[in-house]
Amino acid sequence: MAEAKTKIIVVGPVKCGKSRLVNQIAGLESEPNLEAYVPTAGVRILEFDREIAHSTKRGGSRSVNLAVELWDCSGDQQYEACWPAILSGVVGVLLVFNPENPSGERDVVKWYSAFIAKLKLSDAQVLVLAHHMDTESFNPATSPKGLSKFKIVDTTLDTEGAMQEVKGVVNDFLTRVGAVALAKHESEFDAL
Repeated sequence: MAEAKTKIIVVGPVKCGKSRLVNQIAGLESEPNLEAYVPTAGVRILEFDREIAHSTKRGGSRSVNLAVELWDCSGDQQYEACWPAILSGVVGVLLVFNPENPSGERDVVKWYSAFIAKLKLSDAQVLVLAHHMDTESFNPATSPKGLSKFKIVDTTLDTEGAMQEVKGVVNDFLTRVGAVALAKHESEFDAL
């Protein structure tokens, strides 16, 4: 049984690889399907538990089971009316974009404004992934204008090593976001 629930939304433009990343993070695929594109209709919610290390009030650390809700949100603008409902209860955001897409920088700033800016999250609660679909012409992404305060993590799923690297980066993010969720949960519990 999980000790705290964490809602994380995954947002970004269409065809940037959000669903493929989410499937890997949640452990739904051993190998990503890099051929077929299937657009997400509205939102797809994946739930899984993840064990994280959590700092105690006494300065120690303990292992905590975190219930993660990963909301894979469609990049299609037709679902914009649903966005306010999606924002409720969010503790973390994965912002994904394809740096090879010519409109990628403009699109990612729009997604930042629509989601992250409204949530007023700390920098630790946001992870920006430049997800490369074409690894043959791989060039590290530069930070889009307005997002320079965030570290941009270049990702790809073309090798087992790359997939493990993505999972490691996301696990570090889950630990940070989980700490926020646990602190909120503990303060609500203490208030009882």
